[in-house]
Amino acid sequence: MEERGLSILTEEVTALGTRFVVRSEGREVAQLLLYWFHGAKGHDRPYAELKDVWVDESFRSRGIAGRLLDDALAKVKELNCYKFTATSRDNGTRDEVHAWYRQRGFKDHGIEFRMNF
Repeated sequence: MEERGLSILTEEVTALGTRFVVRSEGREVAQLLLYWFHGAKGHDRPYAELKDVWVDESFRSRGIAGRLLDDALAKVKELNCYKFTATSRDNGTRDEVHAWYRQRGFKDHGIEFRMNF
């Protein structure tokens, strides 16, 4: 696209990830996805995003999510990331989850916008 001297260029950005999984008796009972990205403007260090933290209802309140987050945070520190973000829906039913994130050191920062396909 060109308009009045402006042009849009595309550059590939590298993203890598790790899936942390907890199994019990051969079935998955919890997971956490961690992605990290290189190439953000003005930063020579990567940033990390936490996605899809899930614990089976029958395994909740055992500290499993906290242990997964501790492992992910160790990876984020190992990678020397300049920031670590997490997103969670704000539909009025997630107050307990949001309190958990705040308790773990995350701060409210912005709003997530999304399109589903």
